[in-house]
Amino acid sequence: MSGSGSGGAGGTGAGGTAGGNDGGVDGPGGGGVDAPPDSTGFEPFVPDYFIGGCNNFGSAGPVPEAGSPLHGLTVVATGLTGMKALEVDGSNAYLAGASTISRLSLAGGASPEVMVTNAMPLATALDANNLYWVDASVAGQTTVLRVPLTATGWQAFAGDGGAGQTATMLAAEPGAPVAPGAYTLSAFTLSAGYLYFGAGNVVWRVSTGGGSAQMVVSGIAPTGIAVDGNNVYLGDDPNEAIQFVTLTGQFAGILQGFSISNATPTQLATNAGIVYWGDWFGSIEHAAIANPTNLGGARTPCGGAGCYPNRLRPGGAGVIWESGDYACSSLGTVDATGSKYFATSINVVRGIAVAGNHFYAVNAAGQLLRMDL
Repeated sequence: MSGSGSGGAGGTGAGGTAGGNDGGVDGPGGGGVDAPPDSTGFEPFVPDYFIGGCNNFGSAGPVPEAGSPLHGLTVVATGLTGMKALEVDGSNAYLAGASTISRLSLAGGASPEVMVTNAMPLATALDANNLYWVDASVAGQTTVLRVPLTATGWQAFAGDGGAGQTATMLAAEPGAPVAPGAYTLSAFTLSAGYLYFGAGNVVWRVSTGGGSAQMVVSGIAPTGIAVDGNNVYLGDDPNEAIQFVTLTGQFAGILQGFSISNATPTQLATNAGIVYWGDWFGSIEHAAIANPTNLGGARTPCGGAGCYPNRLRPGGAGVIWESGDYACSSLGTVDATGSKYFATSINVVRGIAVAGNHFYAVNAAGQLLRMDL
């Protein structure tokens, strides 16, 4: 598919808004202030979000730690290089690296504390008591593991050595996960006490408390998974569509169509009765569960040629997102009323999370960023 790499906002997406940012100057729903005309007689562009120095050649510096931050953009911590996923609660950030998972106090002044070693995490999830992840350590197998949020110095697998305790294995299903180091995330989510994950052409779920994994549906290798009540929504790459399967009733376990997608779907999320998904044209598309034929959406700053929405999480009135390629990223939100950019052209982001009224991101420069929703 054709398209530009990382760059400035512009264009329209599926139901999107010209200019790419509904929260910008003079955009519908925006809170921008009119700027006086410049010497050419045109009103200059005054962004209401941070713009970094990243470009298509991959040059990017860290986000400055001083100044007057837009959207409350704050550097919470530095030196967190090599991270691949992020979770946050009211007290700590949980950071998945190439072979470890660490805990970092949001109060500041402390170094990350290693929770788990000898792991190979691909995607993570969090509840009030435990951290969960998809692990790629075992070839040809998708493994789901669990440790308490208080864990320190645990091993991912029995036999890894050391005196620490061992993570609890919740599931180990045939089907190779996404290769370590790949930019595409594993299809993995937590909802109502169950972890949902893709393993090859099968979607499974397993209770966070343990027990046998249950097959949700077969015949699809989802690009993303989102759950709303008894319905599980799945990104379908070959058909450029969103499918769903219900967990109960006459049609339980049967794949059904939910909505078309304007391009290959990426990650999925649900919030307030709406399904959101990224697509390879750079949009965040959405459809209400009660009216899936009414498709809407809004642009992110890039689309095509390996630059598209990689990460979605429920947050605020809709979802938070990260869109980018191998070198540059942008951050923002989308809900049913439109989109808002928080930061563009920054060092590539490896994980996003929401806690309370804050949006967090960790980037390849090793910075943990916080913004106000």
